[in-house]
Amino acid sequence: MKDIPELKQEKNFLGKISSWLIDRYRVVYLMIILIIGAGLFSYNQMPKESFPDIEINYLFVTTIYPGASVQDVESLVTDVVESAIEGVEGLDKATSTTGAGYSQVILEFEENTDMNKAKLDVQTVINDIRFTDGVMDPNVIQMETGEIPIMNFTLTGDYNLVEIDGYAETLQSEFSA
Repeated sequence: MKDIPELKQEKNFLGKISSWLIDRYRVVYLMIILIIGAGLFSYNQMPKESFPDIEINYLFVTTIYPGASVQDVESLVTDVVESAIEGVEGLDKATSTTGAGYSQVILEFEENTDMNKAKLDVQTVINDIRFTDGVMDPNVIQMETGEIPIMNFTLTGDYNLVEIDGYAETLQSEFSA
């Protein structure tokens, strides 16, 4: 070992630290245990929510026009809504879907937009639109993450409705606990 030239060289700063840590390996073990313990303690002290509120920067404008064709709904409802909401502050993008008798316009807003104010602005603009007769009042909906179910169950079997309802209530109380 004395013939190895690298061992004869003077150690630099990192070499001195490495030598110190190797010579005092019990201190290293203690530091690792303390770091893991501090991490576990911090994790347990962190506030946790089962269903945290996450603000989604989308609004949905849904309009029903019973009995109308796709072309009529698009020209008399969807195009009118899209042109009316163009000036809403913070609006990033509008995407629409038109079907026979219904129109849905999805509004995507910029990051950090006050969605309550944006919903009021969109509602005001939508309320000012005068649609043709037969068009129902549009609904402006803001999706909340708390409204989305985590799990859905379907119970079926050779039981009457009262028995299935009893099983459903039992399952619901078990999962809620």
